Amino acid sequence: MDASLIIQLPTSLELIAIAGSQTDRIDIEAARARGIKVSNIPEHCRSVSLGLKANIAAFLDRGLPLNRVSTG
Repeated sequence: MDASLIIQLPTSLELIAIAGSQTDRIDIEAARARGIKVSNIPEHCRSVSLGLKANIAAFLDRGLPLNRVSTG
């Protein structure tokens, strides 16, 4: 993700997180200039992040809100 793509990202974006241990494909300086943090998810956590993505996809597929808080 080079600077020309980072410039086009929404101004509300605060974080770019990538699966894997390397961030060399992200122009970190361009992201930093926009106030965007760059983080990585090391390989050993990949299964956790994939599981989370699968659960989010299932929630969205069923039309369930992701931000519901139980007050009961």
